[in-house]
Amino acid sequence: DWLRRWVYFSGLRPIERSFTVVFQSLRWLGAKTSSNQTPAEAVDALNARLPEVSEETRSLLREYQYALYSQKHNDLNIARHAAKLIRRHALRTAIHKRVAAFLAVLLQPVSSKP
Repeated sequence: DWLRRWVYFSGLRPIERSFTVVFQSLRWLGAKTSSNQTPAEAVDALNARLPEVSEETRSLLREYQYALYSQKHNDLNIARHAAKLIRRHALRTAIHKRVAAFLAVLLQPVSSKP
Protein backbone atom coordinates (compact mmCIF):
# COMPACT_ATOMS: atom_id res chain seq x y z
CA ASP A 1 0.00 0.00 0.00
CA TRP A 2 2.77 2.47 0.92
CA LEU A 3 4.62 1.56 -2.27
CA ARG A 4 1.57 2.36 -4.39
CA ARG A 5 1.23 5.74 -2.65
CA TRP A 6 4.93 6.45 -3.13
CA VAL A 7 4.76 5.62 -6.86
CA TYR A 8 1.72 7.88 -7.23
CA PHE A 9 3.37 10.69 -5.27
CA SER A 10 6.63 10.47 -7.22
CA GLY A 11 4.70 10.90 -10.48
CA LEU A 12 3.16 14.20 -9.42
CA ARG A 13 4.38 17.58 -10.59
CA PRO A 14 6.05 19.69 -7.88
CA ILE A 15 3.01 21.95 -7.48
CA GLU A 16 0.76 18.91 -7.12
CA ARG A 17 3.07 17.46 -4.48
CA SER A 18 2.89 20.73 -2.58
CA PHE A 19 -0.91 20.72 -2.73
CA THR A 20 -1.19 17.22 -1.26
CA VAL A 21 -0.54 18.80 2.13
CA VAL A 22 -4.15 20.05 2.12
CA PHE A 23 -5.61 16.54 1.90
CA GLN A 24 -2.96 15.14 4.24
CA SER A 25 -3.77 17.80 6.83
CA LEU A 26 -7.48 17.09 6.59
CA ARG A 27 -6.83 13.40 7.27
CA TRP A 28 -4.55 14.22 10.22
CA LEU A 29 -7.32 16.35 11.68
CA GLY A 30 -9.85 13.54 11.35
CA ALA A 31 -11.77 14.87 8.36
CA LYS A 32 -12.95 12.57 5.63
CA THR A 33 -11.52 13.36 2.23
CA SER A 34 -12.83 12.29 -1.13
CA SER A 35 -11.39 12.05 -4.59
CA ASN A 36 -14.52 13.92 -5.69
CA GLN A 37 -13.50 16.95 -3.62
CA THR A 38 -12.29 19.86 -5.68
CA PRO A 39 -9.14 21.64 -4.53
CA ALA A 40 -11.24 24.66 -3.53
CA GLU A 41 -13.58 22.47 -1.47
CA ALA A 42 -10.63 20.83 0.26
CA VAL A 43 -9.14 24.25 1.07
CA ASP A 44 -12.51 25.41 2.46
CA ALA A 45 -12.72 22.30 4.63
CA LEU A 46 -9.20 22.87 5.93
CA ASN A 47 -9.88 26.55 6.59
CA ALA A 48 -12.92 25.56 8.66
CA ARG A 49 -10.66 23.39 10.84
CA LEU A 50 -7.55 25.60 10.83
CA PRO A 51 -8.60 29.21 10.22
CA GLU A 52 -5.12 30.34 11.32
CA VAL A 53 -3.64 29.12 8.04
CA SER A 54 -6.34 30.44 5.72
CA GLU A 55 -3.96 32.91 4.10
CA GLU A 56 -1.48 30.12 3.35
CA THR A 57 -4.17 27.79 2.00
CA ARG A 58 -5.46 30.53 -0.30
CA SER A 59 -1.91 31.20 -1.54
CA LEU A 60 -1.31 27.52 -2.16
CA LEU A 61 -4.63 27.14 -3.97
CA ARG A 62 -3.92 30.19 -6.13
CA GLU A 63 -0.49 28.87 -7.17
CA TYR A 64 -1.96 25.41 -7.79
CA GLN A 65 -4.68 26.85 -10.02
CA TYR A 66 -2.20 29.04 -11.89
CA ALA A 67 -0.05 26.01 -12.61
CA LEU A 68 -2.85 23.74 -13.74
CA TYR A 69 -5.45 26.01 -15.33
CA SER A 70 -3.84 29.29 -16.32
CA GLN A 71 -1.19 30.72 -18.55
CA LYS A 72 0.02 32.84 -15.65
CA HIS A 73 3.33 31.83 -14.16
CA ASN A 74 3.05 30.11 -10.81
CA ASP A 75 5.59 30.60 -8.06
CA LEU A 76 6.60 27.23 -6.69
CA ASN A 77 8.49 28.87 -3.81
CA ILE A 78 5.27 30.48 -2.57
CA ALA A 79 3.49 27.14 -2.83
CA ARG A 80 6.25 25.25 -1.00
CA HIS A 81 6.45 27.84 1.76
CA ALA A 82 2.68 27.79 2.24
CA ALA A 83 2.65 23.98 2.25
CA LYS A 84 5.41 23.91 4.88
CA LEU A 85 3.50 26.27 7.19
CA ILE A 86 0.22 24.39 6.67
CA ARG A 87 1.88 21.04 7.39
CA ARG A 88 3.57 22.35 10.53
CA HIS A 89 0.38 23.86 11.93
CA ALA A 90 -1.83 20.88 11.03
CA LEU A 91 0.62 18.41 12.56
CA ARG A 92 0.92 20.46 15.74
CA THR A 93 -2.87 20.72 16.02
CA ALA A 94 -3.39 17.01 15.34
CA ILE A 95 -0.82 16.04 17.97
CA HIS A 96 -2.34 18.40 20.54
CA LYS A 97 -5.80 16.92 19.91
CA ARG A 98 -4.52 13.36 20.33
CA VAL A 99 -2.59 14.21 23.50
CA ALA A 100 -5.63 15.99 24.95
CA ALA A 101 -7.85 13.00 24.17
CA PHE A 102 -5.31 10.64 25.72
CA LEU A 103 -5.02 12.75 28.85
CA ALA A 104 -8.80 13.01 29.14
CA VAL A 105 -9.05 9.22 29.18
CA LEU A 106 -6.07 8.84 31.48
CA LEU A 107 -7.31 11.39 33.99
CA GLN A 108 -10.88 10.12 34.17
CA PRO A 109 -11.83 9.19 37.68
CA VAL A 110 -11.86 5.45 38.13
CA SER A 111 -15.20 4.25 39.42
CA SER A 112 -14.92 1.47 41.91
CA LYS A 113 -17.86 -0.88 42.04
CA PRO A 114 -18.30 -2.82 45.29
